[in-house]
Amino acid sequence: MARKNLLKGSRAYLSGPIEHTEYRKDHGQEWKSDVTKVLKNFGVKVFDPTSAIGREHEQFRKQIKKVKEQCDYETLRTKMKKIVREDLRAVDLSDFVIVHYPKGCTTTGTNHEVFEADRSFKPVLVCCPQGINGLPDWYYGILPLRYMFDSWAKLHSYLEKVNKGLIEDDRWQFIKFS
Repeated sequence: MARKNLLKGSRAYLSGPIEHTEYRKDHGQEWKSDVTKVLKNFGVKVFDPTSAIGREHEQFRKQIKKVKEQCDYETLRTKMKKIVREDLRAVDLSDFVIVHYPKGCTTTGTNHEVFEADRSFKPVLVCCPQGINGLPDWYYGILPLRYMFDSWAKLHSYLEKVNKGLIEDDRWQFIKFS
Protein backbone atom coordinates (compact mmCIF):
# COMPACT_ATOMS: atom_id res chain seq x y z
CA MET A 1 0.00 0.00 0.00
CA ALA A 2 1.36 3.39 -0.99
CA ARG A 3 2.12 5.94 1.69
CA LYS A 4 0.32 9.24 1.37
CA ASN A 5 1.09 12.90 1.92
CA LEU A 6 4.88 12.62 1.70
CA LEU A 7 5.06 16.17 0.36
CA LYS A 8 3.16 17.63 3.32
CA GLY A 9 5.38 20.11 5.16
CA SER A 10 7.99 20.28 2.41
CA ARG A 11 9.10 23.49 0.71
CA ALA A 12 9.19 24.23 -3.02
CA TYR A 13 10.89 27.11 -4.78
CA LEU A 14 9.29 28.39 -8.01
CA SER A 15 11.86 29.41 -10.59
CA GLY A 16 11.36 30.95 -14.00
CA PRO A 17 12.49 33.81 -16.19
CA ILE A 18 11.42 37.25 -15.11
CA GLU A 19 13.69 39.70 -16.88
CA HIS A 20 12.71 39.06 -20.51
CA THR A 21 9.10 37.98 -20.10
CA GLU A 22 6.91 41.04 -20.27
CA TYR A 23 6.53 40.96 -24.05
CA ARG A 24 5.02 37.42 -24.30
CA LYS A 25 2.00 36.17 -22.43
CA ASP A 26 3.16 32.53 -22.46
CA HIS A 27 6.35 33.58 -20.71
CA GLY A 28 4.52 35.50 -17.98
CA GLN A 29 4.00 34.62 -14.35
CA GLU A 30 0.50 33.09 -14.70
CA TRP A 31 1.90 29.56 -14.36
CA LYS A 32 2.77 30.21 -10.72
CA SER A 33 -0.81 30.48 -9.51
CA ASP A 34 -1.75 27.05 -10.93
CA VAL A 35 1.38 25.36 -9.60
CA THR A 36 0.93 27.03 -6.21
CA LYS A 37 -2.64 25.68 -5.93
CA VAL A 38 -1.43 22.14 -6.67
CA LEU A 39 1.43 22.42 -4.18
CA LYS A 40 -0.76 23.86 -1.44
CA ASN A 41 -3.18 20.96 -1.91
CA PHE A 42 -0.24 18.69 -1.01
CA GLY A 43 0.55 20.86 2.03
CA VAL A 44 3.74 22.26 0.48
CA LYS A 45 5.07 25.68 1.49
CA VAL A 46 5.78 27.70 -1.67
CA PHE A 47 8.66 30.14 -2.09
CA ASP A 48 7.86 32.51 -4.96
CA PRO A 49 10.70 34.96 -5.66
CA THR A 50 8.34 37.57 -7.06
CA SER A 51 6.56 37.67 -3.70
CA ALA A 52 9.75 39.12 -2.21
CA ILE A 53 9.26 42.05 -4.57
CA GLY A 54 5.54 41.92 -3.90
CA ARG A 55 2.79 43.55 -5.89
CA GLU A 56 5.29 46.11 -7.04
CA HIS A 57 6.95 43.56 -9.36
CA GLU A 58 6.18 45.53 -12.52
CA GLN A 59 7.24 48.73 -10.77
CA PHE A 60 10.51 47.06 -9.75
CA ARG A 61 11.18 45.98 -13.37
CA LYS A 62 10.54 49.58 -14.50
CA GLN A 63 12.97 50.87 -11.84
CA ILE A 64 15.64 48.46 -13.03
CA LYS A 65 15.09 49.48 -16.65
CA LYS A 66 15.41 53.16 -15.72
CA VAL A 67 18.57 52.55 -13.68
CA LYS A 68 20.10 50.70 -16.65
CA GLU A 69 19.13 53.48 -19.08
CA GLN A 70 20.86 55.97 -16.77
CA CYS A 71 23.94 53.71 -16.65
CA ASP A 72 23.72 53.79 -12.84
CA TYR A 73 25.42 50.44 -12.46
CA GLU A 74 26.19 50.80 -8.77
CA THR A 75 22.47 51.16 -7.97
CA LEU A 76 21.72 48.28 -10.33
CA ARG A 77 24.30 46.13 -8.54
CA THR A 78 22.90 47.02 -5.12
CA LYS A 79 19.30 46.23 -6.09
CA MET A 80 20.12 43.01 -7.93
CA LYS A 81 22.58 41.75 -5.30
CA LYS A 82 19.74 41.82 -2.76
CA ILE A 83 17.41 39.92 -5.12
CA VAL A 84 20.06 37.32 -5.97
CA ARG A 85 20.85 36.74 -2.30
CA GLU A 86 17.17 36.38 -1.33
CA ASP A 87 16.40 34.03 -4.23
CA LEU A 88 19.41 31.77 -3.67
CA ARG A 89 18.66 31.63 0.05
CA ALA A 90 15.11 30.50 -0.74
CA VAL A 91 16.54 27.83 -3.08
CA ASP A 92 18.78 26.73 -0.20
CA LEU A 93 15.79 26.46 2.16
CA SER A 94 13.66 24.55 -0.35
CA ASP A 95 13.31 20.78 -0.55
CA PHE A 96 12.71 20.85 -4.30
CA VAL A 97 12.50 23.34 -7.16
CA ILE A 98 9.91 23.71 -9.90
CA VAL A 99 11.08 25.54 -13.00
CA HIS A 100 9.14 27.15 -15.82
CA TYR A 101 11.49 27.34 -18.79
CA PRO A 102 9.82 28.61 -21.97
CA LYS A 103 11.63 27.65 -25.17
CA GLY A 104 13.96 30.34 -26.43
CA CYS A 105 13.72 32.58 -23.38
CA THR A 106 17.00 34.06 -22.22
CA THR A 107 17.50 33.72 -18.49
CA THR A 108 20.42 33.84 -16.11
CA GLY A 109 18.80 33.82 -12.68
CA THR A 110 16.74 30.72 -13.43
CA ASN A 111 19.85 28.85 -14.59
CA HIS A 112 21.74 29.90 -11.47
CA GLU A 113 18.89 28.67 -9.26
CA VAL A 114 18.73 25.35 -11.15
CA PHE A 115 22.49 24.81 -10.81
CA GLU A 116 22.48 25.66 -7.09
CA ALA A 117 19.59 23.28 -6.40
CA ASP A 118 21.20 20.53 -8.47
CA ARG A 119 24.50 20.91 -6.59
CA SER A 120 22.53 20.22 -3.41
CA PHE A 121 21.01 17.08 -5.02
CA LYS A 122 17.50 18.49 -4.79
CA PRO A 123 14.86 17.42 -7.26
CA VAL A 124 14.65 20.12 -9.95
CA LEU A 125 11.45 19.64 -11.97
CA VAL A 126 11.51 21.59 -15.23
CA CYS A 127 8.52 22.28 -17.45
CA CYS A 128 8.99 23.55 -20.99
CA PRO A 129 5.44 23.71 -22.40
CA GLN A 130 6.76 23.90 -25.96
CA GLY A 131 8.50 20.51 -25.52
CA ILE A 132 11.56 19.43 -23.57
CA ASN A 133 13.65 19.79 -26.74
CA GLY A 134 13.35 23.53 -25.97
CA LEU A 135 15.43 23.17 -22.80
CA PRO A 136 19.07 24.22 -22.83
CA ASP A 137 21.40 21.37 -23.82
CA TRP A 138 23.32 21.88 -20.57
CA TYR A 139 20.28 20.71 -18.58
CA TYR A 140 20.53 17.28 -20.21
CA GLY A 141 24.01 16.95 -18.75
CA ILE A 142 22.96 17.70 -15.18
CA LEU A 143 19.28 16.84 -14.68
CA PRO A 144 17.68 13.40 -14.88
CA LEU A 145 15.27 13.07 -17.82
CA ARG A 146 12.53 12.05 -15.37
CA TYR A 147 12.58 15.67 -14.10
CA MET A 148 11.82 17.20 -17.53
CA PHE A 149 8.19 17.74 -18.55
CA ASP A 150 6.45 19.11 -21.63
CA SER A 151 3.25 19.95 -19.78
CA TRP A 152 2.13 21.09 -16.35
CA ALA A 153 -0.33 18.20 -16.22
CA LYS A 154 2.55 15.70 -16.49
CA LEU A 155 4.53 17.52 -13.82
CA HIS A 156 1.48 17.56 -11.51
CA SER A 157 0.92 13.83 -12.13
CA TYR A 158 4.56 13.16 -11.23
CA LEU A 159 4.16 15.13 -7.98
CA GLU A 160 1.05 13.10 -7.16
CA LYS A 161 3.10 9.91 -7.50
CA VAL A 162 5.88 11.36 -5.34
CA ASN A 163 3.32 12.36 -2.73
CA LYS A 164 1.91 8.82 -2.63
CA GLY A 165 5.36 7.24 -2.34
CA LEU A 166 5.19 5.66 -5.78
CA ILE A 167 8.48 7.16 -6.98
CA GLU A 168 11.80 5.68 -5.87
CA ASP A 169 14.39 8.41 -6.15
CA ASP A 170 17.21 9.18 -3.72
CA ARG A 171 16.91 12.91 -4.39
CA TRP A 172 13.53 12.98 -2.69
CA GLN A 173 14.31 13.15 1.01
CA PHE A 174 11.41 13.25 3.43
CA ILE A 175 12.69 14.25 6.84
CA LYS A 176 9.93 15.04 9.29
CA PHE A 177 10.82 17.15 12.30
CA SER A 178 8.63 17.06 15.36
